[in-house]
Amino acid sequence: MREPLRMAFEAIMVCAVGAGIGLGINAVRADGLALDRDYFMAVPVRDAGADANAQERAVRERLEALGIAVLEHDEVVALFQDELYAEGAYVFIDARSEEKWAAGHVPGALLLDHYHYEKSIDAVMAAVQTAGRVVVYCHGKDCTDSELCAQLLKNFNVDPSILTVYLGGYSAWVEHGMPVEKAESGS
Repeated sequence: MREPLRMAFEAIMVCAVGAGIGLGINAVRADGLALDRDYFMAVPVRDAGADANAQERAVRERLEALGIAVLEHDEVVALFQDELYAEGAYVFIDARSEEKWAAGHVPGALLLDHYHYEKSIDAVMAAVQTAGRVVVYCHGKDCTDSELCAQLLKNFNVDPSILTVYLGGYSAWVEHGMPVEKAESGS
């Protein structure tokens, strides 16, 4: 009877030491996770069995409930090609990871990875304060990062009437032969 109790005690100690080391490393890392933050906003898990049209309708309905519009590819291209885009009237926000943004993004798009928003939220908020339209995108229709990023911006008091989501995302942008900008990671 003593042997199982000793093994259980050792297992608990190993878990406790491992958790302590993990929390300690997280605390000293500049990009560590904030333990008091909710990283999981209220977005339902996508149904792997549902067809793509049903999933897209569900995303559109969730965004509509938040007062956030969905833009089609032609609308996004029109905003990008409008001379007001160069003047900052329209802001494009890439909701993918820093590595994916650096590998290629819509020219002039700002990075806002909602998992690590602390890195870029100040620059993004400065840009959207004077914007007439904010276009958030991620990889494409099978990605919820743009939806989560739009929710994050709404939580930061960005007017939902100027927030939009480009569901086609970066993959549709590239498929249509649109220009791409690359950057150094961390820039």
